[in-house]
Amino acid sequence: MKIDQFRVRHFKSILDSGIINLDPDVTILIGKNEAGKTNLLKSLEYFDRDEFYEKELLPSHLGLDAKHDISNKEYEDIIMAEFNFTVEEDDKEKLEKIHSGLKAVDSIKCSKFLDNHYRIEIPDVNLDSLISPEQVSIDLKIEENRKNIVESAKRFKEDLDNILADSIYKNNKSNFLEIIDKLINFDPQEIENINYEEELTNQINYRDPRNNYIMSEINEFINEIDGYKDVIVKNLLSLDLNIEEQILEILPNFMYFSTIDELEDEAHWDDLKNNKNRYKTLRNLIYLSDLDINIDDYTHIDNISKTENASATITGQINNYWKQDKVKIKLYITNDKVSVLVWDDYINSFQVPSLRSEGFKWFLSFYINFTAGSKEEFKNTIILLDDPGVYLHNGGQKDLINTLQKLSKSNQIILATHSPFMINKDDLGQIRIVSKKENDGTIVTEKFHESAYDALAPVRAAIGMNLGDLLFIGEKTLVAEGITDDILLKPMSKLLQGSDENFIDTSKITFLDVNGADKVKFYLPFLLKENIDYLILLDYDEKGRKKAEELKKQYGSELNILMHNEVKNRKGDFEIEDLFDYNFYLRAVNLVYKDLFIKKLGKEALEKEDINPKTFRGIKNYFRKSEKFKRLDKKKVAKKIVELIEQGELPNKNTINNFSKLFKLINEKLDN
Repeated sequence: MKIDQFRVRHFKSILDSGIINLDPDVTILIGKNEAGKTNLLKSLEYFDRDEFYEKELLPSHLGLDAKHDISNKEYEDIIMAEFNFTVEEDDKEKLEKIHSGLKAVDSIKCSKFLDNHYRIEIPDVNLDSLISPEQVSIDLKIEENRKNIVESAKRFKEDLDNILADSIYKNNKSNFLEIIDKLINFDPQEIENINYEEELTNQINYRDPRNNYIMSEINEFINEIDGYKDVIVKNLLSLDLNIEEQILEILPNFMYFSTIDELEDEAHWDDLKNNKNRYKTLRNLIYLSDLDINIDDYTHIDNISKTENASATITGQINNYWKQDKVKIKLYITNDKVSVLVWDDYINSFQVPSLRSEGFKWFLSFYINFTAGSKEEFKNTIILLDDPGVYLHNGGQKDLINTLQKLSKSNQIILATHSPFMINKDDLGQIRIVSKKENDGTIVTEKFHESAYDALAPVRAAIGMNLGDLLFIGEKTLVAEGITDDILLKPMSKLLQGSDENFIDTSKITFLDVNGADKVKFYLPFLLKENIDYLILLDYDEKGRKKAEELKKQYGSELNILMHNEVKNRKGDFEIEDLFDYNFYLRAVNLVYKDLFIKKLGKEALEKEDINPKTFRGIKNYFRKSEKFKRLDKKKVAKKIVELIEQGELPNKNTINNFSKLFKLINEKLDN
């Protein structure tokens, strides 16, 4: 189960964060110091059932205005945090076990209040109307034993005439009957508040020997009732875990990290056995090696083999993620202690972890703890990382964010950072801007490209550095939505350069491939703020047209946009591939797919009669509609076209004219 969105209120610097949508894998919180990033992460941690709100957590600046004033509210009415969880397939199985009426649930909303109670809400489901099979069984047991008590009380009431007839208490019959009537008409929820034993025995004088028979009868009745009462009380306790409580049990936990326990060099086995709060990272490494720390002979051949396998496994895994240098991890065990060694290429020898760099120690320790924890304590857990990898240099931080992207498939991750190297430029949609205003406290902006410019320094740096600073060096910038634009425009411009045709002067115009029309919005704010001349080049298809309208609506109709169809003044869908001669493009397609065509079609190439209409659109539709192919890989075909041009196989004059017109339009729009 993952968080879809959440909202925090009345927590430290947060008056109202607003609704925050989260990435299903990794969400990156950035912002200036003191903006409230840590408070935001801690507010998530406090949603855990093991954490309890105290009034000291309330913002010190409450009551600034009516909107945020809660001074007159009771604690049970003050919402501190609200979460919407997306229900995944394995969650649905758990929900169905709780109640069959929950098997179709897709989302769950859960709120936590200042008095630390929770409220569960599910769309189109009335939880109060659901009764679980366990609860039905419990209710039946309670009702069965209630009836037993009532029947026993009625029998005892009928026997009272004979029991009291010749006793000194025959005139006290009304007192006995009043006590018995309480049991005949009792509410099972109030069973522990009925003091029938004390009230009955108080009617008797213990010192009078004539009471033996009466006391014997009363005690027999009390023992019978006590047996039924015990069953009711036991089942009433089981009822405490109602459906809402059971749903809370399967919601994710939260684990906050601001520091990581570094991997220790060595430890004696006795210390590992007897001190669970120490050597946490080393214990986790041993756990990953499948070793049992409680065995008698650590040097047995089976344990030596496990150690060697673990050393090889952890070495392979670390090298998959840590790209700064090759490492080799070795566990060395004796019957006294376990040691860890790390190979160092520079000294050509093993050394203990403590002698390695702070950055490497942090990364290694983090990976060991996270990998071990994801199998146990991190299962169904959302990881909160506060400024992770602070000791890592730039390359190590890039390795870390790549590692987190992979690990997030098993655990949703939310991290706060100042570093541009912890931002994945290929998925800027993961970014959320955290800022703080004097009267509004800490707030979060999902659309970072609409945030205050001074809050975007890490993003500007991340984009600029990942592009080799080209975004900010070029006099003019051509923003191409797709990678095929970037692949094809440069060689076609080079081909036309030196002729009478139009071309793009790459010494003055920088190409910026943003990998999709949806990504343009992430880069446009920086181009505008930096006053860089720009032109956005979009395909004239449904997605491109929609994106052009969205951008103009947000930034104004004067936005500098060029659609590919303007080259030929076409109204139908038109992409850069449409600028090529059909036969030339089909040749490139046949060369790319030759082996696959032989395998699936029994021939080396598509023929003219296979395609209708005989255009790029016809080729694209052929792949889209064919059961034997998923889609046309335009990137591979574009690269093949470049290869053909480099080998001297040139497109026809019509293609040259089309690109010349495109380059003329680009130059004109960038010169205006």
